[in-house]
Amino acid sequence: MQLTGWPEYVSMIYLPIILVGLIGNGLSLYVYTTPNMRKSTVAFLLYSLSICDIFVLLFALPIYSISYLPIWDNVYGPWSKRRMFIAFSTKFFYPLCMTAKTASLYIMVVITVERWIAVCRPLQVHIWCTFKNSVRIVTAIITFSIILNSPKFFEYQIGYSDTVGYWPKRGILDADEHWWYYITYFIGISVIFDYLLPFIIMFVANMKVINELRKSRKERALLTTSLQKEQNTTVMLLVVTVLFGFCHFFSMALKMFESIFKDFLTRHNEYFEVMIEVSNILIIIHIGTTFFIYYFFSARFRNILLYLFNHLWKQWKHLVDAEGWTSDDNSVTELVPSLKSTRSVWAVTKTPEQNFVGSVVWNEYDDICWLGFYLLCPEYRGKGIGSIIWERAMSRIRKDLVLALRGEKDFYKICPLFANSNDIAFHAMKVLSDVMFEKHPNATLIFHLVNIPDGSFNVLHKFFKDLNITAGISGITLYNNDYPPKGDLNKVFIPHNNSCHFDY
Repeated sequence: MQLTGWPEYVSMIYLPIILVGLIGNGLSLYVYTTPNMRKSTVAFLLYSLSICDIFVLLFALPIYSISYLPIWDNVYGPWSKRRMFIAFSTKFFYPLCMTAKTASLYIMVVITVERWIAVCRPLQVHIWCTFKNSVRIVTAIITFSIILNSPKFFEYQIGYSDTVGYWPKRGILDADEHWWYYITYFIGISVIFDYLLPFIIMFVANMKVINELRKSRKERALLTTSLQKEQNTTVMLLVVTVLFGFCHFFSMALKMFESIFKDFLTRHNEYFEVMIEVSNILIIIHIGTTFFIYYFFSARFRNILLYLFNHLWKQWKHLVDAEGWTSDDNSVTELVPSLKSTRSVWAVTKTPEQNFVGSVVWNEYDDICWLGFYLLCPEYRGKGIGSIIWERAMSRIRKDLVLALRGEKDFYKICPLFANSNDIAFHAMKVLSDVMFEKHPNATLIFHLVNIPDGSFNVLHKFFKDLNITAGISGITLYNNDYPPKGDLNKVFIPHNNSCHFDY
């Protein structure tokens, strides 16, 4: 049954929602592939979810919007281009859209279960919620989605005649001719796997997560910073899943009605057709608005986006790299702008572009402030600008914090050297030491061993003593007040950079 003007009006509603959703999911994709995000299992799941949602929106665009936009001529006449476009879109894009939608649905289920494990079974997180397991699960979900939705390629056919041209027609979806398919797949398999099973899992898991969050709220003062961040992530994903359930519940209810009355309601009740469109719009709204939830609830997400659109951070990173202040992996310069603890004062040019002149960047925590990158462009040094931005920075730093400044006697170039055993590591260091001291007798070599229970300095000190090499500390951290270290100093390594932090 056709409603006069209704498809055209609805297509105009779909279009901006889909376009906003594509932009939002594209930005989410960028954020969750940045170096400090992509190693997280949650980030990988959200990255996979964004990809699936992008495909849902791309395939939904021709089906629900382009097909009915007022851009077509000869809409109802013979050899209508719009009718032909609808026929081919329904035949090919519809099953692909449903496949991506199923994958998106079950990734949401996995995210919900992952949060349940993180909140209710924290001791099992590092066993079950590994990056490899996440990759395997997402691969299995994609395979399952393709298999589950493969029959949908036969639900619609493309009709053809010399006088009319191409038009869409029902294939095995016709309940009168193919009742066996309608009962087994459309009612049985589809209702169970597309609605009941995932909704039951998410409902039960979310209820347990909510109860656990209520309990932990009373003990919030006792939580560590990492656990508080974990709970913030849980709340964000909980909002996503609740919105997901709300937007999909209407579609599930209509599916149940349609399975009871077959396609009678769709063919003979115009209001039921309107409700189907409303349910589809709600699903598209959910897919298109997850970006805003990430942005609102995640400080790191916001900061990474600000870094993307802020030319000052990019120019700052370029100068840091040019000055050789960090190692070559860019982990520090990409991490600092996204940290919730990062604070900064900037000096910019008076031109409309407001390009980078200098900055002081620091990180504030509960009881300490790490003074990090103080930088001025070479052409602005010696003009008193540094004193001004330092004064402003010191006026903004909380007065109750202990100030810590990481200093080095000299700046050194970094040469990464990797080994998977002590024997190989010591042999490589011996060869490197001989070569370097032969060419540069006054050179300073810095070594650090990872995964050494006794502390890298103790192990290296014995090694250098056997080689008659004097070992010492190459850097100093200055404090303006007493600040007892909270870790075992024998296992502390402060990497070669000026980000001012301990790595335990």
